[in-house]
Amino acid sequence: MKKFITIISVMAAFAAAFTSCEKEEIVGTNDGDGLFLNKVELTLVKGNAETLVATVTPKGAASLTWNSADGAVATVDTKGVVTAVGAGETVVTATAGGRTVECAVKVQSPVTSLTLDKTEVYINKGEETEVKATVGPEDINVPYVYTWTSSDESIFTVTPDPEDASKVVVKGLMGGFGTLYVQAGDVTSSIPVTIDVDLAGLVITGAPTGKIYVGEVFQLAVVKDPIDAIDEISPVWSSSDESVVTVDQNGFVTTVGGGTATIKVESNGFEATLDVTVNVLTTVSFYPNYVDYYPDNFLEFHSSFSPGSYYSYVRSGDMMKFQVDEGLLITEIHIETYGNGSYSLNANVDTGSYNASTFTWTGSSNSVTFTVTSSYSYITKFTVTYKN
Repeated sequence: MKKFITIISVMAAFAAAFTSCEKEEIVGTNDGDGLFLNKVELTLVKGNAETLVATVTPKGAASLTWNSADGAVATVDTKGVVTAVGAGETVVTATAGGRTVECAVKVQSPVTSLTLDKTEVYINKGEETEVKATVGPEDINVPYVYTWTSSDESIFTVTPDPEDASKVVVKGLMGGFGTLYVQAGDVTSSIPVTIDVDLAGLVITGAPTGKIYVGEVFQLAVVKDPIDAIDEISPVWSSSDESVVTVDQNGFVTTVGGGTATIKVESNGFEATLDVTVNVLTTVSFYPNYVDYYPDNFLEFHSSFSPGSYYSYVRSGDMMKFQVDEGLLITEIHIETYGNGSYSLNANVDTGSYNASTFTWTGSSNSVTFTVTSSYSYITKFTVTYKN
């Protein structure tokens, strides 16, 4: 019969404990005739202490006495100070005027060790596995609070077992590496986590948009397919025709000549390719027919222009216009002059001025106009470079 009563008492204490850690135990009525306790559940680590507060109403109506059901687990003094003695569970009571309130007390031994049942987690993306923690010393017989943490929740998540906090489910979300942490008391343990995703191929990125011309330099990169594959790669770059393009082992590409070449990158038994077509610049040199210029008249060059073979005589105020077909761009104009005069030319696409017997304009325009602001001079040769 005594054993049965003890079981019932413990069960009652646990039932009260699961309500709320801060809920007050009330015996009697609220009209001033009662006994109140500030806690119905208390968890302590062995060697620690905490004070329970019991209130008798009306004040001083009855003397207050304290008692612990098991002094080997926890003791309580006349002021309600509960001291944790040994691991286990007991019930502390406060009694006044024939009324009694109870607080379920759990005592845990300090954690000195925390071990996991796996030395590492290695699973595929989308898979799950369970990890269990064990605390020491062995006399810890009260469930401990375990705190599980993922170092990177974009790679893997942790879900504690609702029935057993010492267990956790690890789920892989994407390929990568991380660490699983668990803490109990003041002790922390960890193991490495690998979420495996196999490499399926390579992809080249960084290719320029639009047309590519001789003399350009650009950077290519290689990425893994899928992007979260955990394999380390060591790319090796090559060009099928180095007279068209060259590529170094950092993916820097230099265009050398006109044509099409294939750039290839290889690693881990996979390869990716990129076809590169290089366009060449068109250069036309010509001697224009003799023209006696007047102000506002033009010497006009067009990409369909038929070159003449005579000097062109110009003077101050004359204008020269260089025009190419739609879709083409002039990149350079080189003028060689003959005569005793000097030049000073302004271009409507360039704020600079030129004053020399031989000079070069560079830029990028469909149409370029020069205005002559100098004395007489002969123009002997034009060289125009343009691109499509």
